[in-house]
Amino acid sequence: MKSLLPRLPMGLLVVAVIVVVSLLVLPQTPARAAAFAQGNVVVYRVGDGSVINGTDAAPVFLDEFATTGGAAVQSIALPTTVNGANQQLVARRDVTDEGLLTRSANGQYLLLTGYATAPGTPTPDMTDPATLPRVIGRVDSTGTINTSTLLSDGGGATGVTGSPRSAASVNGTDLFFGGNRGGVRYTTLGSTAASTALTTPPGQSIRQLGIFNGQLYATTNTDAVPIGTVGTGTPTTGSQTIATLPGITGGVTGNAPEPFGFFLADLDGTLGVDTLYIAEDMNDQILKFSLVGGTWVANGLIALTPALPTNSSVRGLIGTVAGTSVTLYGTTTTRLYTVTDASGFNQVPAGTVAVLASNTANTAFRGLAFAPVAAVTPSATATATTTATATTTTTATTTATATTTTTGTPATATATRTATATATATATATATATPSAPRRVSLPIVLR
Repeated sequence: MKSLLPRLPMGLLVVAVIVVVSLLVLPQTPARAAAFAQGNVVVYRVGDGSVINGTDAAPVFLDEFATTGGAAVQSIALPTTVNGANQQLVARRDVTDEGLLTRSANGQYLLLTGYATAPGTPTPDMTDPATLPRVIGRVDSTGTINTSTLLSDGGGATGVTGSPRSAASVNGTDLFFGGNRGGVRYTTLGSTAASTALTTPPGQSIRQLGIFNGQLYATTNTDAVPIGTVGTGTPTTGSQTIATLPGITGGVTGNAPEPFGFFLADLDGTLGVDTLYIAEDMNDQILKFSLVGGTWVANGLIALTPALPTNSSVRGLIGTVAGTSVTLYGTTTTRLYTVTDASGFNQVPAGTVAVLASNTANTAFRGLAFAPVAAVTPSATATATTTATATTTTTATTTATATTTTTGTPATATATRTATATATATATATATATPSAPRRVSLPIVLR
């Protein structure tokens, strides 16, 4: 019987067999995510569409959307298995306070939180972090994922027990963490050691973290501190307090009952943030405040219903500024939406809410942030320097003059020597390459 194999030289046949066996046996490298597009928004999504017990851990995805029209661009899956230093990052399906996404202050990274365990793990928030660590994820502009940072601080209310909610960073290396217990904490990228408890009293319940103009802010579910500054700047040592922004009150009777995501802007023409928008969950609305005479004054609200379903968990909020106009993007558990407030500083907000995208069955949206951007590389600038050089040249000229008299006196020759100086200027151009300072980009951060 004739062979079914093509007639190949023995050497080529051996190579072909080795290649086929390698494809069958060796593990395949996962496809790398495409780079994010600048200006797009990224949403933290829980669930892959499969039916799962609502209290169990579910896989997490980062969904990228265009801000115009809301077209879906790509989805990046966070790890569900350990791979080297990278740990799993999953979230509890039914706890809508988790997954409050942010972008680093330098614009280069997304920061997110979760549990270092497998999908399907029951009630992960009820397991002590010493056994089931909480994890901070960092994703750069190319879609490269780092989930090597673990928080294992147990100890009940003073540790990180409970739900991980938010992380923030200036540079992607110094990391701030907040959850429903343990207050605000500090650690560094890749650390698995004990984190630093920044805030006092211990055990505060943190919601959204955000950094604006070099200052760390947080919303909490404590009526006395609906939103405040965490120490001064971005502290890395303990005993910091969360100072409530003056004029803003929490609780059922307060002007900011249930704050989550927030966005700060500068609209009055003077240096420093002076306008605050808060995603407020109790009444499905966006609140606006303006800083007047050192106090945050309530300007009014933008109602999210009926454009969005009622009681759908208002969570993430980010924004961009053009002049005195602010375009906001936000999330509920079922919608990605946008609204523009063109009223300006200390004015009643107004705008029409438009839905950009909706969730699919057995999934839920959480927080959002603008897509990260690549670092700006310094460029060389050529500088021309002109140097004038004066050169003097001396030329000697001899002139003979003959004089004849009528008296018969012999002619007399007189020699005259004349020196002539000529100045010549020579210009020399020297080009010097000087690295220019990196271009500074103002990046809205909120942390969503």
